[in-house]
Amino acid sequence: MKKLFVFFTLCIFLLAVEDNFKVKVGVSIAVEEYFLKKIGGEFVEVATIVPQSRNPRLYEPSIEQVKMIKNLNAYIAIGIPFERKWIKRFANANPSLRILDLSSSHCKEKICYSWLSLSSAKKYAKKIAYVLRAIDIKNAKIYKENLEAFLKELKELENQIKTKFALLNAKKSFGVFQNTWEDYAKDFSLQALDISNPQELKIFKEEKLSFVLITPFNLKKQVLHLVSKPNLKLIEINPFDSMWRENLLQATSIIAGE
Repeated sequence: MKKLFVFFTLCIFLLAVEDNFKVKVGVSIAVEEYFLKKIGGEFVEVATIVPQSRNPRLYEPSIEQVKMIKNLNAYIAIGIPFERKWIKRFANANPSLRILDLSSSHCKEKICYSWLSLSSAKKYAKKIAYVLRAIDIKNAKIYKENLEAFLKELKELENQIKTKFALLNAKKSFGVFQNTWEDYAKDFSLQALDISNPQELKIFKEEKLSFVLITPFNLKKQVLHLVSKPNLKLIEINPFDSMWRENLLQATSIIAGE
């Protein structure tokens, strides 16, 4: 009787563990959390390496974060500098770790902000859904449904942005620093002028543009010195944080001149 009780208790425990299972995924920056939550919902647990208050260009993982990698099911890289030397170390620390690399192969910059592109976001969503379904077959149908719903959201967002730029008075040229919004600009046939490039800085001045989109980690004095223009507005948008949709809509309104 005692053995039977222990057996049933163990079964109940195992069922509870299975029901509480979450896919543990490591990501480099907080913006990836947005995509993961859209696809994985309550079935994913996300560990982010770079805190939102730190500059991803300069960040290096801590010893505690490297140890944490051993408990993950997957890691998603997206083209952050530390990944180039740390991804292999993550794989060595956890041989069963699934690694999804979303970084752009044609990118030559230190960071290419490809996730600000809606066309890239659609590709990311499909790849993330595939990985989650491969790891958690039990909830594969939910991931598929979440993907379909998210792709619909992305299409609606794309149409919303296109509508804003289709207005007669909508502006389509703007200043950036270090090509932050280049991929976003390509999606909507806009002109993102990188003021760190002398030729594009010249065009920026000739077109008498009044603002530059920067990140919280750019040195304002450096940007102001490059442009050397009175009344220049520096508008901060953090492209790394999890407010991805809000960031795109904010940038759209600013660029279009609403």
